[in-house]
Amino acid sequence: MHDYKDLKRLTKVATVILGIYLLLDLIASAGAVIEGPAPTGVARASDFVALVELVALITSFCVVGRWIYRASANAHGLSDYLSISPGWAVGWLPRGSLTAWVTTRHSLASTRAAPST
Repeated sequence: MHDYKDLKRLTKVATVILGIYLLLDLIASAGAVIEGPAPTGVARASDFVALVELVALITSFCVVGRWIYRASANAHGLSDYLSISPGWAVGWLPRGSLTAWVTTRHSLASTRAAPST
């Protein structure tokens, strides 16, 4: 069904992109702490780093999604009994984050609604 493709190059690219994202996140966070709150309407240097960080985050989503798709396609090449397609493998990627977010939101809402004793 699917041809096998080596993942070495894509794995290296994904690792580098994720490393760049983590480094930019560290720089933006440290910069925001060092600079303190900005006056209204004034952009700080850490704000620009955060924009570059956002681009790195979106790029890492795309590259890691491509890696997951390719790894799933390789697995389909080894077996005909896999039921989840490579596209669904990528589609399930944000499921864990969404589940954690919804659970946290409901927990906070129930905590706020609880009567104080």
